[in-house]
Amino acid sequence: MHLWRRASGNGPGKPLRHIMLPLLDQINRLFGLQLRIERGTESKRVILMAYMCLLALVVAVVYSTVDVLNGVFYGLLGYAIVAANSVWVIHLIKKARFLAAKVILVVTFNVVVFYAFISDPPGTGVYMLFIPVSMVSVILFDFSQKKVMWLVIFFTGLLFLFSYFSDFHLAYDPPSTFYVQASFVLNYAISITLVILAFNFFVVVNREAEKELIQKEQSLLEKNQALTKVNEELDRFVYSVSHDLRSPLSSIQGIINLIRITEDPAEVRTLVGLIEGRVRAQDQFIYDIINYARNARTEVKPERIRLQPFLQALLDDCSFLPEAEGLTFAANVDPADTLVVDKTRLQIVLQNLLGNAIKYADTKKAERWVRITATASPDHVMISVADNGIGISEELLPRIFEMFYRASDRSKGSGLGLFITKEAVAKLGGTVYATSRPGQGSTFTVTLPGHL
Repeated sequence: MHLWRRASGNGPGKPLRHIMLPLLDQINRLFGLQLRIERGTESKRVILMAYMCLLALVVAVVYSTVDVLNGVFYGLLGYAIVAANSVWVIHLIKKARFLAAKVILVVTFNVVVFYAFISDPPGTGVYMLFIPVSMVSVILFDFSQKKVMWLVIFFTGLLFLFSYFSDFHLAYDPPSTFYVQASFVLNYAISITLVILAFNFFVVVNREAEKELIQKEQSLLEKNQALTKVNEELDRFVYSVSHDLRSPLSSIQGIINLIRITEDPAEVRTLVGLIEGRVRAQDQFIYDIINYARNARTEVKPERIRLQPFLQALLDDCSFLPEAEGLTFAANVDPADTLVVDKTRLQIVLQNLLGNAIKYADTKKAERWVRITATASPDHVMISVADNGIGISEELLPRIFEMFYRASDRSKGSGLGLFITKEAVAKLGGTVYATSRPGQGSTFTVTLPGHL
């Protein structure tokens, strides 16, 4: 059974937890209950109440022992009230009745301190306890309960003023000088302990508030940076898409005009072939836009895949493309390797990389090849797509993953392929980079986390 139920908010810091855990063990052993540290300032108040109940029980036992040993019995009633109400407060905490527990605790402290004030000789210093009791009242009640807090503080002030300025005092035989001195030391120790608990509460809450503020500022900065990036990409996207969507249509319109004025069937077939090429390019451009939107808006859906058949299927699909004629495809992957990944995104990534390898093949070479290699480790997998195509100049490599950037005059695509590749890999929690030498070929390496 838990000592109290859930109280909302953010978790306590390590200093508070290190101080509290030994006391929590004491409470658990004393009551046979299990105390959980929940999150938030309200939870810290609940923990503080539990400490004070434990402290009150210890004080009641110590004072009862000191009084009995010194033949002083008038305070036993007050100690019994403290002990009984502490157990009652523990029960209310367990039932999640936090406000009732707070009121009963501070009223009990006030009444017992008042009783001790009018019972003990002035030299015991019991008046010191009114100060930490007021501090405890400020701590235990949050802003939504400030009316109750001020009522309790006002009640404490009234008791102090009444006991200090009135002549009312219970008549008992005066205790020994040793008892008065020992009581003063105990009252001082209790006051200091309560003040330390209150001060620690304020320090921890302030530290966590500062930490939370720093985290929120950092989060806001990161969101602003991400928003700036999105806005910049959106500006380029709108401009480039409007241009790239209109350009093929203008070309097709011009070709149609040529078809209208020609009577040569061969020339018509040639012009229709040009239209088909522009339509195909436009279809690929729209497909890239769809992939871009899908990657940006859909959640990552990981599943376990076997790498060897997955990669081989991609190579088989590429080998039947008209542009792949004369290319040799090869895969180097362990048949036993598996990867937990979003299959659709990984497929988009590798299709883009394989498509680029085919598009920029070096037609002057007798042997042209595209190779895909997967290297697995316990916590990640590296997939590389290599070719011996025309390559990329070193000064162009840093920009190839930018939106709508085309590194070669042979590029007839949208300029979105490698940008989408980088964004999709980032969604998968991985990285992608390229190495290349003009005339020798390029290698794109994707590193992904995963359980193999």
